[in-house]
Parts: sequence; structure tokens; C-alpha cells
Amino acid sequence: MAIYHALKARQLHKRNQNKPTLVITNDLLDTLYAQQGNYRLARRHTAENRRLEAQLRQQEQEAKVAELQGRYDTKEKERSIQLLQQQNRITQLAALQQRTLRNAALLTAGLLLLAVGVLVNRYRLRQRTVQQLAAQKQVLETRDQEKELLLREKTLLLQEVHHRVKNNLQIVLSLLNTQVNTLHEPAAIEAIRDSQSRVQTMALIHQNLYQSESLARIDMLSYFGELTEAISEAFRQEAARVQLHVSVEPLQLNTHTAVPLGLIVNELVTNALKYAFPPGYPDQRVWVTLGQVEAGRYQLVVADSGVGLPASVVPTKVASLGLRLVAGLAQQMKARLEVAAAPSACFTLTFRELPQTPVAA
Repeated sequence: MAIYHALKARQLHKRNQNKPTLVITNDLLDTLYAQQGNYRLARRHTAENRRLEAQLRQQEQEAKVAELQGRYDTKEKERSIQLLQQQNRITQLAALQQRTLRNAALLTAGLLLLAVGVLVNRYRLRQRTVQQLAAQKQVLETRDQEKELLLREKTLLLQEVHHRVKNNLQIVLSLLNTQVNTLHEPAAIEAIRDSQSRVQTMALIHQNLYQSESLARIDMLSYFGELTEAISEAFRQEAARVQLHVSVEPLQLNTHTAVPLGLIVNELVTNALKYAFPPGYPDQRVWVTLGQVEAGRYQLVVADSGVGLPASVVPTKVASLGLRLVAGLAQQMKARLEVAAAPSACFTLTFRELPQTPVAA
């Protein structure tokens, strides 16, 4: 019965390919057949067990090899996974670096384009500004040239006007001189000579303006020098024995001031030559001085070393046309006129330069 059940178990284990249990069953059958004395079957089961054990050992070895191979494969896989992860990380870092570099390059390119755009815009604005300035400069130069041309024409015209006025006054002087030659009355001759002197004073103004670079201002040093020479020439006989001293600072005054000053000097010097020195008078000198006493204020002094004026003389009330003319001109200039009658005559005129254009009261 044991053999029967063992054989059934052997068939079952063999069908199920359960080799370990089959080995145990064969050992049991080997023992049972050996007790029964059937050694041939016992050896057969023993030989089968050996084959099974060899197969089991081979399977075990194969299993160990498979396990080792599996472990190796697992480690390799893990290593491969790590390598792949590292490569993936490296790839990600490389991609990130590339993106960063690309973004930086794009940003740099954008900034460069922006800078180039700004520079181009500034260059265009500068070029436009330069062109506008050049156009404005051209317009201004054209206007300046037109103004310069007009000023030159106006200067030439004014010079021509002064030249013609001077020539006309010279004609008047010639006519007066011709008139003097026809007169025999001393009073009439003296009146004509006084008129000639006054006309000569006006003519010298226009002559100086014609010869000067400025048509609005008179060089007083040159003007007074020529004026006193003209007076000395007109009153040659009286001036022959008189020393005339002219001291004028280098001043330039406008015509509105120079004309009345010239007439005042003409009247005072003429009067000094005619009346200050009786015949045989020992010291015969006349001084004409013009200078600036302070900023904007000037002083004219006409003095002589003669016999002086009567104490009762008042320039605005005397019968002499010359002294009344001096007083009137001083009032016109809004100047202060001081008269010292003794021991010698001295006229002091303190004034300011009159405006070039008359101002309404």
C-alpha cells in the first residue's frame, strides 16, 4: 500500500513537475523497494533521483545565475537610470544654459538695437537741427547782408548829405565873403563876419561827420581844434597877438550836443578875440577846455586873461547877440552856465549829453 500510494504521489508530482517533492517520493520508493528486495527498481529510482538532483542543482545554479544576472541587470539598469538622469540633468542644464544664452543674446541684441535706434534718432535730430541752424544762419546772413547793404547805402547817403550841406555852407560862406567885400560900414562888416563864423561852425560839424566813420558822434578833440583854427583864420588880425590854448579830452559826443557846444565856443572865443584885449594889453591868452568831471557829466570852460566883463553883465539880458545866443544854447542843452566877470572873463558850462532823438516834453 505504501508503494501504491508513493507511485500515485510520484505520478502526481511528475505531472506537476514538482521535482523537489518528486525526489522525496523517489527516495521513499527507493527505500520501500529496497525493503521489498526489489533492488532493480530501487536503483532505478535512485538513478532517477540523481538525475533529478542534478537537474535541481542545475536549476538552482541557473536560478542563482539568473538571480545574479538579475541583480547585475538591476544594478546596470539603476546605473543606466542614474546615467540617464545625469544626462537628462546635463541636457536640461545645457538647454537652460542655451536658453539663458539665447535670452541674453536676444536681450543684448535688443539693447543694441535700442541703442542704435536712439543713436540714429539722435543723429537724425542733430542733422535736422544742424540743417535748421544752417538754414537760420543762411537767413540771418542774408538779412545781415541786406542790413549791411542798407546800412552802407544809408551811410553813403548820409555822407553825401553832409558833404552837400558842407558844400552849401561853403557857398554861403563864399557869398558872405563876397558881401563883406562890397560893404564899407564897420558894423555891417562885423555882423557879416560873425555870421560867417557861425556858418563855419556848422560847416565843420558836417565836415567832421562826412570824414568820420561814425555819422552820429563827433570827435570833440578834432572838432574843437579845427574850430579854433577856423576862428583864428576868420579873425586873423585879432588872433595874431593872442595865444589860443585848446585842451580837450578824447571824447565823442552826439551831434545834438556837439552843435550847440561848437556854437557856444565860437561865440565866446570870438568875443574874447574882439573885446577882451584892448590895444597894448600885455597878456593876451584864451583857454578852451573840455573834459568829463564824472560819469555822464561834462564841463566846458572858456576863459581869457583879458580885462574881464562888467559886474552887471547878465548873458540873457545884454544887448550882445553872441552872449544871448550862448545863454539860449545853454538853456537848450539844460546845462548850468556860470559866468565869472573879474579879474578876467571865465565861462563854465556843466552839462550832460543830450539824447540823440529829441524827447517830447
